[in-house]
Amino acid sequence: MFSFYYAIYKLFVCLLKLKVTVYNIYINETIVKRSRNGYEMVEKNEYTIQQIADIAGTSKITMYRFIVSGQYHETTVKRNAKIYNETVKSLIISDFNAKHDVSTASFDETVETHSKKDDYSKKYIASLKEQIEQLQDFNNKQSNNIKSIQKSLDQAQQLQLIAEQRLTDEHQKVIELSEQNQKKSFWKRLFG
Repeated sequence: MFSFYYAIYKLFVCLLKLKVTVYNIYINETIVKRSRNGYEMVEKNEYTIQQIADIAGTSKITMYRFIVSGQYHETTVKRNAKIYNETVKSLIISDFNAKHDVSTASFDETVETHSKKDDYSKKYIASLKEQIEQLQDFNNKQSNNIKSIQKSLDQAQQLQLIAEQRLTDEHQKVIELSEQNQKKSFWKRLFG
């Protein structure tokens, strides 16, 4: 009887460890750090408008206006904050510096700037394709993790159901034995 309760205890401990493991996997997948203003949570190699403005040495409003006036698209949006990846950040900063360093440009410089933008656009597209591939790989890994965790959870639930059934059977046997002992007379219980 003791080993049965010990098995149930071990099963319960196993289920708790499984729950903690699933929670840890979820937490470890998102490595976050606080941005300078302390409000937005961004992953490594991702930047908010405030962070890009700090790098460029300008205000957030000026950087926002520059980004809106250009053809720059955010990578993601988190908590209403536009998040840009490393490639887009580099493109924004280089274009911002080029625009603010040279107020007048000749026709040749304008053509050169457009060709640079085309190069940046090609790099940006290549970067987006690479990100898509990485996200697909990550998605596949997460799907496999979820399947294995679901399989473990199903097995744990089956074991718990078996343990509960055994406990019910043992409890029923104890009740039957106690009823049989109560039905016997005092002398029969004493001498068998």
